[in-house]
Amino acid sequence: MTADRKSSALVAIVWLFVLHGLADVTVVIYRCRNMDPVLTDLLAAALPRSQLCLLSIWLAVGTERLSWRISGLAAGACFMFSVFSRWLFPDGHLTWAGAHWVEEEWLHYFRLSGPGDLLVKAPILVGGIAVPLLVRRAWRAVPDTGQAGGWLWQARPQFRFQYGFREVAIWTTAVCLCLIAGYQTSPHVGWTEPLLIGWRQHYRLSDAASVYTTTSAVIYVGVALGSLWAVYSKASLGWRAAVWFALAAGPAWGFQTWLQRIVESIPAASPDRVWAQASAETLTSLVAAVTITGSLLLVRLYASTRRSRRVSFEKRVA
Repeated sequence: MTADRKSSALVAIVWLFVLHGLADVTVVIYRCRNMDPVLTDLLAAALPRSQLCLLSIWLAVGTERLSWRISGLAAGACFMFSVFSRWLFPDGHLTWAGAHWVEEEWLHYFRLSGPGDLLVKAPILVGGIAVPLLVRRAWRAVPDTGQAGGWLWQARPQFRFQYGFREVAIWTTAVCLCLIAGYQTSPHVGWTEPLLIGWRQHYRLSDAASVYTTTSAVIYVGVALGSLWAVYSKASLGWRAAVWFALAAGPAWGFQTWLQRIVESIPAASPDRVWAQASAETLTSLVAAVTITGSLLLVRLYASTRRSRRVSFEKRVA
């Protein structure tokens, strides 16, 4: 029964990879064609943040092999970085040789719905979600053996490497996506250096914009953990829905109020106003919460359906 449950969850996870990948490609094509920019900006902000949260949850609490989960996180993050970076501007895929980005383009890249913003938030999202879940998982997995270090010896076989066609395929895909992100994403030579400079600048917290960009990642950590609790908790449905909505909308509304104050302090003629262009933190947080919750529900419901069918089949056979 355990093997069947793991297999069912893995099938659902594979389908989620496909669906989320298609959604990302659709959004970036619409953005590159400059079609409905308000909607595409919203989805370009909500989708990758929610997807990175889902990958972090899978890394921490997934039942599949650890190497698969690590490869999935690395490959998924590199896929999002490559797609959203390469197709950021209208007709951006037609970049000619020798082109260089001007300052305003870098501001556009690091704006709140841009891929640079996700790049800044990524370490906080992964660490803020995976670390507490891993600590909780390790704490619950410790048996009362009465021997110091006994649980470490018992848990060791779970981390054995097993080689097969599936492992080779997964690792090869992950390595290829990492190489694409490292060597094929940049639209011109020398693009990586200013990218790293811009990334580090936000972590220096030298102005209100960098403080906002960095600390607003906490919103989505709370949204992801709240969505996970809402889907798998045994509390009443009304209580779970209330907590879920409070975590998804409350902090985001507070951050959006703070954002408005920051924008009002920026001179109207300053190019820095591009940073907050077309941002709606509350709506983005709600869309991300719906995406995370829907994906987690799909995994749970698919595994439950397969398990019920398995039990019914065994009863008929018996």
